Amino acid sequence: MIYAMRIFSFINISNSSVGQLTIDVPLCSMIGIGAFKTAHPGWLTLLPLPSSGLGVRMQQVVVVKWPFHRNSSHDAAGCSILKISHYTLTDELKQLLKESNVLYWAKALLDFTYEYIYHCINTTLTPPSFQIPHVHFVEAGIALEFSHHSLNI
Repeated sequence: MIYAMRIFSFINISNSSVGQLTIDVPLCSMIGIGAFKTAHPGWLTLLPLPSSGLGVRMQQVVVVKWPFHRNSSHDAAGCSILKISHYTLTDELKQLLKESNVLYWAKALLDFTYEYIYHCINTTLTPPSFQIPHVHFVEAGIALEFSHHSLNI
């Protein structure tokens, strides 16, 4: 239980936005499939529009990644068939929050690394004889689906 609390400790819902995320989920439009996520085209609109970063434009084109797990299956000839299943909402949220936490700290470490590199360059008499590559992480967020409508069963 302590581990779960550490995962949630960095979330600040005051930074959250309400909006619409449209996902093109059919297999024929899928961008790709990796070891544990599928990638789909999507369009994001946040309200109000942020002044910078992810969601700065209405219907901003995004790539939506969706975690899955593989179910081993074989056909009549014994050949392996790719079958994937999505996690329950609770399990998926735990995984996404873990990954978000890792990305948060990785970005902070990368920023710190560049600060140190540029500090060292500024304190030396001669600049390095090579260009310093500048890499960065893509902007990312977690989308949670909810509805104000009650289900009448």
